[in-house]
This record gives sequence, structure tokens and C-alpha cells, in this order.
Amino acid sequence: MHSSDLRIFFRYVIPSMITMFIGGLYNIIDSFFIGQAMGYEALAAINVTFPIFCLIFGMGDMISMGACILISQNRGAGNTQEENTVFSAMFGTAALASILLSALLLYYVNPILLWLGAEPELLSMAREYLVIILLGSILQIMAICFMAALRNDNHPVLAMWIISTGLIFNIFLDFILVWVLHWELFGAALATILAQMVPLTVSICFFSGNRTPLKFQIKKCIPDLHHIRIIIQNGFPSLGAHITIGAMLLFHNWQALRYGGIPGLAAYAVICETESVASMVMQGIASGMQPIASYFYGAQQHMRNRKILRYGISLALLLGTVGTLVSILGCHFFPSILGVKEEAAKIAARGLIISSPMFIALGLIKVGSHYFQATQRILPASILIHGDYALILPLCLFGLPLVFGLDGVWAAMPISRFILLGILIFCALFLRNTHR
Repeated sequence: MHSSDLRIFFRYVIPSMITMFIGGLYNIIDSFFIGQAMGYEALAAINVTFPIFCLIFGMGDMISMGACILISQNRGAGNTQEENTVFSAMFGTAALASILLSALLLYYVNPILLWLGAEPELLSMAREYLVIILLGSILQIMAICFMAALRNDNHPVLAMWIISTGLIFNIFLDFILVWVLHWELFGAALATILAQMVPLTVSICFFSGNRTPLKFQIKKCIPDLHHIRIIIQNGFPSLGAHITIGAMLLFHNWQALRYGGIPGLAAYAVICETESVASMVMQGIASGMQPIASYFYGAQQHMRNRKILRYGISLALLLGTVGTLVSILGCHFFPSILGVKEEAAKIAARGLIISSPMFIALGLIKVGSHYFQATQRILPASILIHGDYALILPLCLFGLPLVFGLDGVWAAMPISRFILLGILIFCALFLRNTHR
């Protein structure tokens, strides 16, 4: 890396942000077509399944992040052989994990949906959607691994264009399957899965060519326990980040349904979709920083690493402020575009305003926890991520509504984010003079 650090930062982070933004649009596209075609009850049904999406993406992100941290560190240290070994082991681990996860969830799909909050009138719709998603989860997890490998192989722009092409294909399929053929939820789920074939096909062709030092080694695709352990250990905070999002969705679904009924659940679907896009952009900052931070860590260039961290914090704070303003100004527009009307739309608009300050803290938390993870400070990263869904968010989400009702459900997210931000600042101060 020979250009200025700021140029390096934007070279990785901007494509990563765009890629994550586009990835966040996948669910919104499904929700748009479903909401307009079937109404807010169907929108509420697919929102019930979103914690499972988080688990699938979390598994993919754990494996890809854990492996790519090792890939970047070995590249920084000049260890090409181990770099390729880890690259091959990543895909074997991903295939094994996706098959086991899908089989387990499909076997218990009805009890899981009931536990997630699918009311009897929502259960059949949610099941129709989720079964297809689970059957195709291996494609989603493999696509996540390929995109992470491209970013760590100095091709973040290519990853961005591949994801963009997949999104365009997804929109086309949603239009055909949902609006033209009227396959409804089945068609929306099928469109999401089939769209993954685009990034998979292009990525396989790229890594089969001569433009990259990363090469498949078939015999290394069956990973040994040593590499599985290290990949999971390095990537575990990433799984925790997605479990946090899934727990947030689950707890919010429960509480929105309890205090607002199905209109409240549909309103939360709007809030969730709106916030998820901004959250993915913030995730893009953190994911874009990871290859740089891991490389500088492996090369023992700690001063440059801290400079990259400052850039990430500044950008996250700026975009967090923008996200807050957009959420407030668009509080009536977002429900209408997703087909939510009348009572549910009014509830959603109020919820968007109350929850909007969360964006200011969210980006800082993601940047800080990913920086800890990329530089192998796994304990503080894990405390930030797992302490959230295990303690802080549930306390806010189940405590505040006792006093404020449905408004307390919407206020839980910003309050819990600022508590986490305080913990992040404490960890950063505690570790500021520590070099590993």
C-alpha cells in the first residue's frame, strides 16, 4: 500500500459502503413488491422471519470475516502459502455450516416461527417465505464469502459492481414472480435466492483466472479443526453483531405486537427496513476498514492503523447525523412506499422520529468493535456485541414500554445504542496504550 492513507481508506470504504447499501436493499425490494401486492399483513409476516435472515448472514459474515482477517494478516506478513490455505478452508467451512444450519431450522420451522411471533393468521405466509430462503441459504453464505474475499484481495470496486448486478436481477425477478405471475411470498423468496447466482457465477470465474494470487486448493477445501477453530474465533464477534440485530428484531417484533397488534408489527417492519439500510451503510464503513486494519496490524504499522480508525470515526459520525435527519424528514414517505396505510402508517411515522437518534451512535459502535476485531482485541469486541443483545437491549426494550407503552418500544434502540457507545469509549481509553 503506497498511496496516502486517506486515499487507501476511501478506496476500500466507499465501495464497501455502496456494496452494503445495495445488500440492504434486497429485503426492501421484497418488502416493496409484497407490501404493494398483498398489504401490510404480508409485510408483517416476512418481518417475523428477519431474525433468521440475520442468523444466515451472521454465519456467512463470521466465516468470511474470520478467514479474511487471517488472509490479510498473512498477506501483510508475506506468507502466501497460508493465505491460500485459509482461502480454500473458508469455503469448505461455509458449505458445512450452511448445510447444518438449514437442516436444523427446516426441521423445526413451525415451532421457530411461532416463537418468533407469527400469529396464526401470519404463520402460513411466513412459512411459505422462510422455507425457500432456508433451502437457498448456502448460496447466500457462499456469496458473502466471495464478496469478502474480493475486498481483501484489493478488488472492492469489483465486489460493488457484482452486488449491484445481483440487485438489478433481484428487482427483475421480483417484478416477474410477484407482480406478473402472482407467486406472492413464494416468488419473492425465490427471487432473492436466484439473484445470488449472479455474484456466485462472476466470483467463481474471477478466482479461477489469473488476476488474483488467491487460488482454490481442492484438498484444502475440507478444513482441518485448527483452521475451523481460528476462523470461528476471529469471526465470532461478527456472528454476534448479526445475532444482536436478530435479537433486536425478535424483541421488537414481540413488543410491537404486544403493544400495537398487527398494525404495530407492520409499523415496525417499516422502521426496521428503513433503519436496516442505514445500518448496512455503517457496516460498510467497518467492513471496508477491516482489510486495511488487518494488513497494518500484520505489518506492525500501528500509527497508520490509528489514523485509519480516526477516518472511520469521522465518517461514521457524519453519516449517523445524516441518517437521523433522513429518518425524521422521511417519516411519512417510507410507510407509503412500502404499502403501509392508515393506523399502521401513523404508528410507523411516530416510531421513525423517536428511534432516529440511534444512527449517531450506531456507526461509532460498528467502527470501534470491528477495529478491535481486526486488530485481534477479541474480548472488547465481544463485550460490545454480545453484551448488547444479552443484557442492554432487553433491559431497555422490556423496561421502557412498561412506562411509555409503544413509544418505549421505539425509544429502546437509541437509548441502548448510547449506553453501548459509553462502553466503547471506556474500552478505547483502557486500551489506548496497549499494542499487541
